[in-house]
Amino acid sequence: MIDFIRLFRRIENHNLFLERDDIKFVEAIVYKPQKTIKYFWHYDPKTNCKIKVGYNNWVEFSGSITKYWYEENINNLTYSDLACAIYELSDTLYSRPDELFLRSFEFGLNVLLDDSLNALNLTDLALNYKNKFFQDMDGNNLTSIGKRCVLQEYQLKLYSKSLQYKLPYELLRYEIKVHKKRILEPYIFRTVESLLDKKNLLFLKNQLLERFNEILLYDNTIPQQKLNSYEKELCSNWQSEIFRKNLIKTNRQKFNYQKKRLTDVIEKFGEQNLKPNLIQQFSDTWDNLMES
Repeated sequence: MIDFIRLFRRIENHNLFLERDDIKFVEAIVYKPQKTIKYFWHYDPKTNCKIKVGYNNWVEFSGSITKYWYEENINNLTYSDLACAIYELSDTLYSRPDELFLRSFEFGLNVLLDDSLNALNLTDLALNYKNKFFQDMDGNNLTSIGKRCVLQEYQLKLYSKSLQYKLPYELLRYEIKVHKKRILEPYIFRTVESLLDKKNLLFLKNQLLERFNEILLYDNTIPQQKLNSYEKELCSNWQSEIFRKNLIKTNRQKFNYQKKRLTDVIEKFGEQNLKPNLIQQFSDTWDNLMES
């Protein structure tokens, strides 16, 4: 459910952190000019999580709450483990959950695909989100592991966990990264405590499903012999990103019309029922995590 988070809080005395024995902080220095930055930091190589403590009395945490708790994020974080992780992290930061401001976060799911599907190939079927285009999402070795669609207030990510971590099975990751929490209104996500409210988590689930439903996901199992000439041409043209980008640039109305027609063709003739099956799998997985 919840993965990456960035938390912030003003504190009374930064020396309380620097005097700790369990966490070692180092002074931050800009590499080239060798100037000291006005905070200390601690980086955990097991989880890639980072804690910064400012000289002028503030603390910030950034990282995957799933990795923080499991030391990996291949498995989805259950609700009970999310609660445990939040309370333990709050204790580590000498804070209560309602004192740690939630600056940004990601929410999403890892789902296991059946043997007939390849996670990376599936991401290539994501043609558009609304009228926006996807771009390659690079992994650690600069090889594309999937797609992301970047908007001003949030971004969608659809990528292969299998390729990212060299897994022997097909694991698909779908998530939303929130840049500006305004997109989640009227629900309030002010502090990390808000992530413990099941009504808020249900709202996030619905956001996840609704936005996935707005992705134009092509189905390459469409039998061409069942299509008329216009439908064949539509399927052929729309698999080209260059065609779609030229069309939206020159005639947005025609772009929207053809997108609607292609969606109808996919829903009528697509033999995999890819989008509805994935939406159901996302929904069931989220519900199971809420009860775990």
